[in-house]
Amino acid sequence: GSIPGFNGSVNPVSFKMPSGNVTLVARLKTTSKPAAPVASVKGGLFKDSVTVALSSPSGGDIYYTTDGKIQTTASKKYTAAIKENNTFVLQAIAVNGGQTSSVMKESYTKGYELALEAESGRGSLTLNGAAYSKPLIVAPGAQVTIETAAYSGYSFQQWRIITGSIPNFNGSALKQTFAMPSSPVTMRASFKSNGGGGSNSKTYYLKINVNGKGTVYVLSNSWYTGLEDGKGLY
Repeated sequence: GSIPGFNGSVNPVSFKMPSGNVTLVARLKTTSKPAAPVASVKGGLFKDSVTVALSSPSGGDIYYTTDGKIQTTASKKYTAAIKENNTFVLQAIAVNGGQTSSVMKESYTKGYELALEAESGRGSLTLNGAAYSKPLIVAPGAQVTIETAAYSGYSFQQWRIITGSIPNFNGSALKQTFAMPSSPVTMRASFKSNGGGGSNSKTYYLKINVNGKGTVYVLSNSWYTGLEDGKGLY
């Protein structure tokens, strides 16, 4: 139906009933802010790349930025999961019923793998004060402390960088502190034998025939590393 001169923007509203059926619909808008969007992955360190999905508990549309700029309804509208392979700050808002949520903000930092090795298992390893068990993902610029201790029968020689690079690194000390670079790093602690073996040493025998007139056996725990157990050279 129709109502001549009807103004639906006021409440209450008065009008003269026309000669015909009339159906009126009251359109309401929310007066409370929607909840902020929720990220499927919390901010923190990631390796290689990270994929983050956004959801809005209160419904409506989501707008986001990944460059640190303030987001508005003029920002990019969320339609699919966000994949990034570099450090970034994700900010997002939800808009529903003309109301805008508070800002969701998560920071994601690309980290790099730090791996440690002890040559031939001749020493123990610690990373940031804890026993080393597996490679660690570290943020660039973060301070890292590594340390090794030689097993019985061996002495520490030096730390060697196997992959990657660390500016001004001096591997001559058992304990090292340095800033993690923006690249993966593998480091190996090398040791030398003290000559007497030890609980972690392995003994090899070298059998030498001297012109058919006798046999000489040489005991070694570090020489002739190509020898196989139970075999000698003639």
